[in-house]
Amino acid sequence: MKRNFLIFTAVLISLMLILTACSTSGFNDKTTKGSSVKTADPTPPVYDFDPVIAKGSFPDIAVDKNGNVHVTYGRMTKLYYKQFDAKTGKWSDEKDLDVKILSAGGFGIERSDPDIVIDSKNNPHIFAGSEYIYFDGSSWKKIRPRTENLRDTELGIDSKDNLYIVHRGGNSPGGAMGLLKLSAGATSWVACPDPDPVLGTRTDHVYPDLYVGKDDTVHIAYRHALPMKTSYMFSKDGGKTWTSEGVSNAEPEAPHIIVNSKNTVYITEGEAYFYTRTAEGKFEREGRAIKSLGRMQPELDIDSKDNIYVACFNGLYNIRTNGTWIGEKVNGIYTGKTLTSHTGAKIGFVEMAGAKDFVYAIWEEGAVNDEKGADATKTDIVVGKIFADGTSKAGFY
Repeated sequence: MKRNFLIFTAVLISLMLILTACSTSGFNDKTTKGSSVKTADPTPPVYDFDPVIAKGSFPDIAVDKNGNVHVTYGRMTKLYYKQFDAKTGKWSDEKDLDVKILSAGGFGIERSDPDIVIDSKNNPHIFAGSEYIYFDGSSWKKIRPRTENLRDTELGIDSKDNLYIVHRGGNSPGGAMGLLKLSAGATSWVACPDPDPVLGTRTDHVYPDLYVGKDDTVHIAYRHALPMKTSYMFSKDGGKTWTSEGVSNAEPEAPHIIVNSKNTVYITEGEAYFYTRTAEGKFEREGRAIKSLGRMQPELDIDSKDNIYVACFNGLYNIRTNGTWIGEKVNGIYTGKTLTSHTGAKIGFVEMAGAKDFVYAIWEEGAVNDEKGADATKTDIVVGKIFADGTSKAGFY
């Protein structure tokens, strides 16, 4: 009898321990689309590192499907790369990519700053100056896009790993804006038909921006354009044919473009006036998201919940959630927010990469200038996050 009692007691204690463990194991029951699923505790890991990750200028940032963060930046005429491992919470050593950053017209990084995108295998692809370099899973490789140097460029990638570069100057007679394509697995870039001859351009100072949507539509926003001074065009066949629409009769430097999960197109012109494309192909102005002036470059990005983020030189930023911007609208300009300098120095250009309900951000702090770029030897590269509620912080805490 005593032995049976002890066995019963042991079983009862075991059951109690199991129930206690289940209630505190870090899993939660959530109903998703009519089914109960187990999801990991949403508490994010804490990463403790110095948010200043390098010296340099004109940084760009991207995040892969595993949550690893990839960054690139210039220092003088050289291109560098680092990767943040989400599992270990550590940054890789700085990688000199052996790329000299030169752009057409005798310019450097300021006229063809680094862009980084990630392919379906989580490998980075980078374009800067006039050079393209990518990691194939084991080593870095280069494919020169064109014999001549390029200028005023943007890099994009589609779901099939086809890459696109839009640039100043056409590749055929009559064009002021060109598009180059590197098909997945190909060993050479090819020139697509110039996008702008659909309606034309007034000069080649187009400063185009490019975004490839989830349905692989190629979207371009540019200025000095027709039918309006800032215009938009898109191609649904990989850059072969184009449709063009007007956005605005203002053309400050430079327009930027983003597309949400429902294929709605959003564009900012250089002063951060924000436009939404309607189902009828018309662009409606919502106001000025932030007070961007001169060449402060109001960059756009989007998170997985379709919150839209705009940020520019000096660390100004704003977030559009469910159609509403942060801050009051005063004389047509939303008050928005400003990043806090981590080092106490002036903030320069800001780039972002969308995540679940926030964006990873990277920016310059130091001897920055919105006309000629930063003195890279005296400028820190800082990483952080901007959240949909408007808060921001340096580091990945």
